[in-house]
Amino acid sequence: VEGNTGEGRAPFAISTSTILGGWAAPLVSAFTAFACLTSLGSWMMLVGQAGVRAANDGNFPKIYGEMDKNGIPKKGLLLAAVKMTALMILITIMNSSGGKASDLFGELTGIAVLLTMLPYFYSCVDLIRFEGFNIRNSVSLICSVLGCAFCFIALMGASSFELSGTFIVSLIILMFYGRKMHQRQNNDSDNNTAEAL
Repeated sequence: VEGNTGEGRAPFAISTSTILGGWAAPLVSAFTAFACLTSLGSWMMLVGQAGVRAANDGNFPKIYGEMDKNGIPKKGLLLAAVKMTALMILITIMNSSGGKASDLFGELTGIAVLLTMLPYFYSCVDLIRFEGFNIRNSVSLICSVLGCAFCFIALMGASSFELSGTFIVSLIILMFYGRKMHQRQNNDSDNNTAEAL
């Protein structure tokens, strides 16, 4: 099974058919395809709403926050689609020299997953800070510690490229956050000056 699973195009179906019999492979494949389609729809909703939120916070241009009459950020979705298409063209050009697009996609996906580990870790630490160390909150404490341990294990299992990419993207985000905080301080000082007059 090990050789077939790694080389096949449908590892879940191959594994299930080996365990349960050939009848299970089409069923597992159908459910996997359905899961991919539903996650694609939720991904598009997330992309649209993330752009709107970032535009409302002042991190993205205002065009991302513009809604049509149905409350859909069409312009933001179109801009995101154009950027994703440009990125895929760039990846295709970069990989025309013999690399595999699937390898690069795997690396980018790994970086994206590791980037989600940071807010997950901060949330676990904040839960510990919020709940405190006592017997009454032992379940929350155990869950928080397990969540932190999960983050450590995920980071230890990452490749050096994924860790470097995660660190670089985190620093870039920190730079934008610093710019936003500077703008907020300027706005607050302008408001205080206007109120004093």
